[in-house]
Amino acid sequence: MSSTEFNVEVPVTCARTGRVSKMAMTVEQAAQWAAEQALRVDIADQVKSFLGGLPPEAPDLAVLYKGKVVVLGRVVTKPGDNGVERLLHELTHSPVFPEVAPGTSRKKREKNGTSPSSSTPASE
Repeated sequence: MSSTEFNVEVPVTCARTGRVSKMAMTVEQAAQWAAEQALRVDIADQVKSFLGGLPPEAPDLAVLYKGKVVVLGRVVTKPGDNGVERLLHELTHSPVFPEVAPGTSRKKREKNGTSPSSSTPASE
């Protein structure tokens, strides 16, 4: 039995949630996986450094997820509308996008009983 046939459990920490799960792989696969993770960290630092150096006129939102890229030049929200920030916090769990309370709900208008649908009983 060669050393590559031995299986090991590698703890994998999710950068988004912080949860740790175990992945079973051979010793050879574990070494390759560790090298790939080190490269991912290096590339992430490079991307963060590049994006941090952009001028204030940079696009409002840029997303890279598993090789797919979306860049939105301008994201306009209404005053008091924290939907984008709330979504980004849920996606990233990052303090950069702090969790915000849901927006205040509008008071529903009461029915005045004059609409045709409110005066006609449902027929069966």
